[in-house]
Amino acid sequence: MTVASNTSILKIISTRYVGIGAIVLLIFFGVRNNKDEKGFEDQLNNDFTKSKEEKADDEIDKIVE
Repeated sequence: MTVASNTSILKIISTRYVGIGAIVLLIFFGVRNNKDEKGFEDQLNNDFTKSKEEKADDEIDKIVE
């Protein structure tokens, strides 16, 4: 093998590793984004002031338990 073929093999191998690394990063950020989005939606759904009826119901539920 010549030096030129060795460098081309190294370029191919390094390109594959960079490509695999990029795919892994995309998957990681996608999963992380979905997890963060779910947590954010839960926070938005629970971040509101309750009406007086709902507050009274919560107090009654605490007393009954």
